Amino acid sequence: MVTEMKARVYRCGICGKTFLVRKDAEDCEEAHAAEAKNGRTTIVVIHPRVVDINGYSQYLGMSKQAAREFGREAGAIVGVQGKKTLYDLRKTDEYLDAM
Repeated sequence: MVTEMKARVYRCGICGKTFLVRKDAEDCEEAHAAEAKNGRTTIVVIHPRVVDINGYSQYLGMSKQAAREFGREAGAIVGVQGKKTLYDLRKTDEYLDAM
């Protein structure tokens, strides 16, 4: 069942993916129904490569301040958009693997 969220964003009732157009959310649900009918299930996990400080601190399991310092040390800062600093998760993984 497609649910309408704030600011007219629609969410697929099966996978939870959000869409700006209701028709896209309905199409997503229909695709899931077709997969279930055919006896196959597709699971797609998308991990963003670049995240803000909230996502970065959650990824590392650290406080925001500790994550900022770690990101600076790891060389993971890839961009600054005004007040928003972006961190590259791949560079962080490479840094952690090298430790």
